[in-house]
Amino acid sequence: MRMTQRVLSVLVAGVAIAGESGCGTDDPGASEASAGEASTTEASTGEVTTSDSTTGDPMTTGAPTTTGAPETTGTAGLCGDGNVDANEACDDGNGVDGDACTNACRLAVCGDGIVHVGVEACDDGNGVDDDRCDNQCALASCGDGELQPGEECDDGNQVETDACSSHCLASICGDGVVWEGVEACDDGDGDDTNACTNACELASCGDGVVEAGVEACDDGNADNSDACLDSCVAASCGDGFIHEGVEACDDGNLDSNDGCSASCEPELYWASGPQTSVDEDQLYGWAKCWEGSYASTYGSITGAILAGCSGQRLLMGCRKVGSQTFTVLAMGERSDVLFDVGAQVDGKNEANGVAWYYSNDHSWGFANAGDPVNRADCDNHPVNKGQRMCWLTDADAIIIGWSCGFNTGLLADPTWERVIFQAD
Repeated sequence: MRMTQRVLSVLVAGVAIAGESGCGTDDPGASEASAGEASTTEASTGEVTTSDSTTGDPMTTGAPTTTGAPETTGTAGLCGDGNVDANEACDDGNGVDGDACTNACRLAVCGDGIVHVGVEACDDGNGVDDDRCDNQCALASCGDGELQPGEECDDGNQVETDACSSHCLASICGDGVVWEGVEACDDGDGDDTNACTNACELASCGDGVVEAGVEACDDGNADNSDACLDSCVAASCGDGFIHEGVEACDDGNLDSNDGCSASCEPELYWASGPQTSVDEDQLYGWAKCWEGSYASTYGSITGAILAGCSGQRLLMGCRKVGSQTFTVLAMGERSDVLFDVGAQVDGKNEANGVAWYYSNDHSWGFANAGDPVNRADCDNHPVNKGQRMCWLTDADAIIIGWSCGFNTGLLADPTWERVIFQAD
């Protein structure tokens, strides 16, 4: 009741003041009408409700009821007042520009030029994808797939062995990383003489680079007649290759009396005992003085043949016609080779590791020293047969036949030949 009385008192006083100031209406009943425009009721909750006598709409005073979210109005309002108005996408009213709602009441997006804290690393708002801040609002970095200033390449991965390293540098020979499929090695040390060359290839003989501690030389070719062999070993006497302009011969050893001396100088090829499979090129110092077919007869051994082969040393051998290689041969002093044993079946003269036999009217040939011979006409003893050779003779003539190593019965075979060499 006290509240009602206070309200009525205020209204009455207001009317009185208005009347005194002449601000009222000329209608004598106006004051009563004004005073009667409002009626008061006391609600059970203690709130005071007034009703407009004109409209009858209630107006509630006291504490307002709120939901906690910005109120959306249908009219334009002030950005930042916390109310989302018709021209605003959001309004959080907090004055913070880097959260989900900017100070322009727009929802934060990448490219708006404002860094959304906790969501974006950067935001330059320029739409350029290859500067320091890309179009996903991430700071540019090696491996993001975008070529940035200071990067030679950027393939978007962290693979170290492809064309672009994980440091965004173009792969090159010498960077210390093996470029898969392109380089065989890459030690990055600039040393061309170790196991990995400066061309990023594994060192090998013939690459033209001397690998320290492994190769003596490397001239990059396969020529064995120069100073460096194709095995990357320096040429030397006894290596089996004639060093052009330096060596006259090289038989692959340092033996003497074998045709090439220990200093790789030519000398008479000399071997003890019957020799098999000897190439004619090995017969240093020997000169061919006679040859004939096993299928033919040749007269005057003591005349024409031995007159033409007058050297102090004789070499006898046999081979297939057209071959460079002798099947078997033997050599000795002239007097030993021509030691006449007549027609003795087991007659022989041993010298220089050879069992010689000669007769210009029976047979002429040799076997290995110490081995028996069976000259029933020509020697046909089976022991060490491959080291035997026999020519049939008759009336100072070499006639057809008979054996050359394991090949016997060559009585009319024109594909085999017999040869005599001489030397002094």
